[in-house]
Amino acid sequence: MPSTLTIEQLKEGRLKALQNAESLIREASILLDNDYRARALFLSQVSGEELAKYVILTSALVEVALNPDSFNWRKFWRRYLSHKEKCRTILALEDLMLTEIDDFPAYLRNLPEIVSDLETGRQAALYSDYIDNHFFAPTDLFSAKMAEDAIRWARGRFGLLSEIERRYLIKIDGMTQKQLREGLTRSAEDLRRIAGDIALKQIGRSCDKT
Repeated sequence: MPSTLTIEQLKEGRLKALQNAESLIREASILLDNDYRARALFLSQVSGEELAKYVILTSALVEVALNPDSFNWRKFWRRYLSHKEKCRTILALEDLMLTEIDDFPAYLRNLPEIVSDLETGRQAALYSDYIDNHFFAPTDLFSAKMAEDAIRWARGRFGLLSEIERRYLIKIDGMTQKQLREGLTRSAEDLRRIAGDIALKQIGRSCDKT
C-alpha cells in the first residue's frame, strides 16, 4: 500500500466502494432467490464493510483537503484494512444518525462486543463448524428470514449513503482542493440532522418493499 493518497485517488476510491457495495447487495439477492441463505447474509454484511470504506475515504478526502499536512495516514490505513474497524465504522455511523445516544462512552465500550458477534456470524456464514457436540454447515444456521432481513438492512444502509452522495457530495468530484476547503463549511450537527432524515426515509422505503 502507498503511504499517502492524492485527492483524485480518494475521490476515485470512495465511488468504487459505493459501487461495489451496491453490486454485493444485488448479488446477495440473487443468492437468496436460489436459496443460498448463508452466502446471501455474508454478502450483505460485506456490503456494509464496503460502505464503511466509502465513509472512511470520504472522511479522508475532506480532512486532506482541509489540513493536508496533519492527516494521519497510518491511522487511515489501519481503519481501511481492518474488518473490525470497518464494521465498527458503519455501526457507529448508523447509530449516530438514527438514535440519540445518551451515554456515548458506554456505547463505545460496548461496541467491540457487538462487532465481535457480527464477525462470528460472518465466519459462520462461510464455514462449517463444530458447536455443542455437533457439526453444522452454514445452511443449518441461517433462515431465509435472517437473510431477507440482512439484505433489507443492507439496502437501507446503501440508500442512506447513496442519497447523501447524490444530494451533497457528488459536487466534490468537480472541485479543486481550494474549492473543497472553501465549500466544506456545513456544521457537523447540521449534517447529522440531514443524514438522519434521509436514513429514516430510506430504511422506511426498504421496509415497505418487504
